[in-house]
Amino acid sequence: MFSRRDMLAATAASGAMAAATMSTAAYLEAAADPAMWDPKRSMPAFWQRMKPVIPVAYERIMEAVRPGETVLVGSAMAFWVRLAQEKTGAPTATIHPAPFAILSAEAPPVWGLIPWLGRLPAWAVRGVLSAAEMLLLDSVMRPDLNAFRATIGLPPVRRIASRWLHSPDLVICAVPEWFTPAPRDWPPNTVRTGFPRFEEAAGAQLDPALAAFIEAGTPPVVATPSSGMAHGRAFFARTIEACAALGRRAVLVTSFRDQLPEVLPDFVFHARYVPYALLLPRLAAIIHAGGIGTTAHAFATGTPQLFTPFNHDHFDNAAKAVRLGGGLALSADAPAAKWIAALSALLEPGRFAPACASLAWRMAADPSGTERMADYVERLRPAGVATAA
Repeated sequence: MFSRRDMLAATAASGAMAAATMSTAAYLEAAADPAMWDPKRSMPAFWQRMKPVIPVAYERIMEAVRPGETVLVGSAMAFWVRLAQEKTGAPTATIHPAPFAILSAEAPPVWGLIPWLGRLPAWAVRGVLSAAEMLLLDSVMRPDLNAFRATIGLPPVRRIASRWLHSPDLVICAVPEWFTPAPRDWPPNTVRTGFPRFEEAAGAQLDPALAAFIEAGTPPVVATPSSGMAHGRAFFARTIEACAALGRRAVLVTSFRDQLPEVLPDFVFHARYVPYALLLPRLAAIIHAGGIGTTAHAFATGTPQLFTPFNHDHFDNAAKAVRLGGGLALSADAPAAKWIAALSALLEPGRFAPACASLAWRMAADPSGTERMADYVERLRPAGVATAA
């Protein structure tokens, strides 16, 4: 997913006011739940954490809405934004950070639970998606969502993921055409912007200790399972083992230190956070789950990527990036020998350099996705109108 920093940058560019809807404690509690990262269990786990947020967030955003004056902006998971749109009629934009969230029979997303979906004809995909939505999504969300809708005077809804989540005013898919062409069965009011960009502050620098580590030898590999992933012990163990086997140094990025060995080898550096725009140009490759923000950063810097998808949009982003020549993908729980072979291939001189250089050129040639998102949002509002996100 693209980061909260990118979302804030986009809303700030459009003069928006952002409303926080989840506390840091609640976010960390969700990150600590292993079910959130399991394709078979993540939807019920996600919904158990989402449903108590909806009434609170709805109340907060309704306090900010001024009918006839306010424009609403929200991601696909901001249910309260769509509810406020229905209740007030305020013009609204739904932002999808990755194409995975827009169900399509013509260009089906790669799901962890249904990896073979793209091999079926469109008519069969349509049937599978419809059944999956009914059995895996609507069955979990619809009872609670419709119960709350009744309390605020709204009728029940169905087909939540394929229909209701998308604003009838504007849907923004924040990826460029070359990453994934828009199929004909996307919502007709969908526009494309390119990847959001977050520029580091002027004068921003890497942590001196990290910079010294990088400069002390050949360019290292960086590995991060995901900014919110608190269950990456096996991921980091395989990374360390692969780097040791290949004689490569590694930078491991996670804010959850307990995922790492208590004592790290000399060839490993741990960082809680790094600005990828400054770090990636100095590295040999990146190993990550396939979050859309990290993928875009690696494209921009021409960095080869080894994808190890866990859940959510990871599988789809990884598949699209691999098709573009940006790297390789393997199962997160693949044996160490496969990790070693994949990382060795990724680091092979010249093998991925041409495609990665081409991706970096494309990123440089694209207009700023953040600014284009802001432009589309501004078109929804009359002059002088405030925007709530």
